[in-house]
Amino acid sequence: MLHCIFKRYKRFLPLTQRSPEHSNFWNKQYSFFQDSQEVSLPAYQPRWQTAPNSIFSRYKSLPLIQKRKGKQDTKAQPFKSPLEKEERKKETRISMTNPNPIDLPPRFQVRKLDQSHADWTKAVLAHSNLYHSPVWSKIYPDNHDGAKPARLYKFYQALHELVTTTIAEGYSYGVFDTEYRFKNPDSAATGGRVYWDDSDFNSNSNSNTNINISGEELLSQIDTPLISVALAFDGASPRDNARIYGPILGRDVLPVFAHVFAALDRADTRPEDDETRKPRGLKEVLFRAGTATRADYLGLGIARALGWWLLRKARRDDLPGDRDGDEGMGNGGMGFKRGMQVGYGHAAVERIFLDPALRREGFVGVKVAGVDLGGVEVEVEDGDGEEKKKVVRRRPFEVCGDVPCGKIFVAFC
Repeated sequence: MLHCIFKRYKRFLPLTQRSPEHSNFWNKQYSFFQDSQEVSLPAYQPRWQTAPNSIFSRYKSLPLIQKRKGKQDTKAQPFKSPLEKEERKKETRISMTNPNPIDLPPRFQVRKLDQSHADWTKAVLAHSNLYHSPVWSKIYPDNHDGAKPARLYKFYQALHELVTTTIAEGYSYGVFDTEYRFKNPDSAATGGRVYWDDSDFNSNSNSNTNINISGEELLSQIDTPLISVALAFDGASPRDNARIYGPILGRDVLPVFAHVFAALDRADTRPEDDETRKPRGLKEVLFRAGTATRADYLGLGIARALGWWLLRKARRDDLPGDRDGDEGMGNGGMGFKRGMQVGYGHAAVERIFLDPALRREGFVGVKVAGVDLGGVEVEVEDGDGEEKKKVVRRRPFEVCGDVPCGKIFVAFC
């Protein structure tokens, strides 16, 4: 009788060697075996498991999808027990109100942005674009003469109208790190703070000592738990673009940005009167107005998770009417009918919204405009003083290389 029980127990023995949880469980359930002097169960190794070239030793290292297809891959992955898989799912599932979960560690939460987050949002957008964008970081390189930090601060100030106006519409969200550790006690007292001051960037200031401050130091002065932002507005809402974008297109900020706008508008393949291009009514198309992730949180899939989450929330209108302040939801779904438009100048954004996997969730991304940045020409005046000024055509974006630039319309199916 004991021999039969032991033979049945041998089948579970490999589980005891895969994780402490399984080992403790089986040792507790079959503790009477541990008192036996005839066998030593923890030291037992089945031959089919220890054989170096056995079918099982090769099979157990394959990913689950390859096992089902009967294919083998040279990139072997360690076998995970059901308990380990379940724990992994819990670790990679953000704690949000259903039915809109996104795959991020639980420490990250999506929340609606309000005016108290305006300065944080401006800082994340300005630093990410000027120091880490494949476009603006190349056009305005860090030449250690204080010009780039000064431009950063002017960009930070110029974003005020865009950020405050867009946040006021109520469609902008951000990802917050709930385990963020403040670097300054004053930041902890206020929930976060941006330690940028005009005297640090103004070369004419007598107190200036930081005109050559590095990008890493400037990033450390954004002492806030906000790590990623996604600004959005209703495409049919009345907006004063001259007031919103005028400061950004200033000579000391991003003057060539206007040429990118114009090139994208000319390259749009949709008719001028297309309702997805120029919506006629509210709640038709959601327009993205800016997105950025802090440099010290790149590579975690945060931009993809936030972008896809915003797609789901923009389309649905049957979400629970939960309160503002709940984890990311706030007032249920947005209820947009047609889709969302995204302008971009980064390959990552193109991968996120043209991913075929979006079709499984009822979204279809279509590239409606594409621009060769290297070929965009800008007219500038050359010569000053007594020399006669003349208009010269230049291509400032040639230094950016083959950076994808365009517009994507994600249709709601």
